[in-house]
Formats: sequence, structure tokens, C-alpha cells
Amino acid sequence: RLQQWKRDIQGIVRDERHEKRNSDKIANKEKTLADLAARIKQIEALMKRQAEVVAATEAARSEGIQGLGQIVGQQASVRAETASVADAIATQAGDATKPSESTSPEPDSENASVTANSARPPEPAEVPLKQAIEQQHAAENSLQKGKGKAAQENEQAALEELQRALKELG
Repeated sequence: RLQQWKRDIQGIVRDERHEKRNSDKIANKEKTLADLAARIKQIEALMKRQAEVVAATEAARSEGIQGLGQIVGQQASVRAETASVADAIATQAGDATKPSESTSPEPDSENASVTANSARPPEPAEVPLKQAIEQQHAAENSLQKGKGKAAQENEQAALEELQRALKELG
């Protein structure tokens, strides 16, 4: 019975933290809008970089494995930047652990993979960014194996997730 009360109280505290964060956002409208504008610019820059990687992969497919191997670093760089943005969003939302360090991703469930580390609801753009990271990682693996078509498909899927993240913020 005490365990049930403990869980109930923890749930109430979690809900109160979420409500307080939302109240703080409303109270400090200028900062919230500035943060939102910064996130939008970051995601737009990520979309541009990801589109460049897609184009580079398409061009390098004709060169074979050697050409694809050169793109792995570019894709890894874009993935690291995407993870940085996703981590910043999660940290701003109050997570202690970063979503890019998640140990048990569940890519098929819409919100389960983001909320696995915490019981808070995902912030706008958080889920698509996490899915973009997963696609970018899959693209890196495909590039390393010399699978140009598969890599390009993963890169395009990552670009679509970045577009979805931007749409959620806008």
C-alpha cells in the first residue's frame, strides 16, 4: 500500500514539474520565442546539410565503395549535430539523460522511444529528431558496407523526419 502511495506521489510531482515548466514558458514569452526561433534555424541548417549528404551519396554511388566511404564522415557529422539539437531540447524540457544516449530504442513506437527515459510527454520535434538520428545511423552503416541505395533511402528518410520536426515547431 505504501508503494502505491509512493508511485502516486511521484506521478503528482512529475505532473507538477511539467505544469511548472509550461507556466515558466508562458511567463517568459520572449525567451521562449527566441529559443523556438533558434531551434527552427538549427533544424533548417540540419535539413540543408542532410540534403547535401543525400546529393553526395547519389553522386558517389557511381564510384562504388570508395566513393561511398568518403560520405560516412559527412553523415556522422550531421548525425552528431542532430543529436546535439535533440539533446538540447530534452535538457530544456528537464531530462537528466539525453535521448541520443538511450539504451533501448523502440523505433516502431511513436512516442515510447522518447519517453523510455522519462515519464514526461515529448517536446515538439523531439520524436522526429530521434527518428532522424536512427535513420542517419542506419545510413552510416549502409555507407560503410557499400550499400549506396540503402544508404540513400535512409538519408532521405532522415531528411523527411527533419522536415517533420520543423513542421512540429512551426
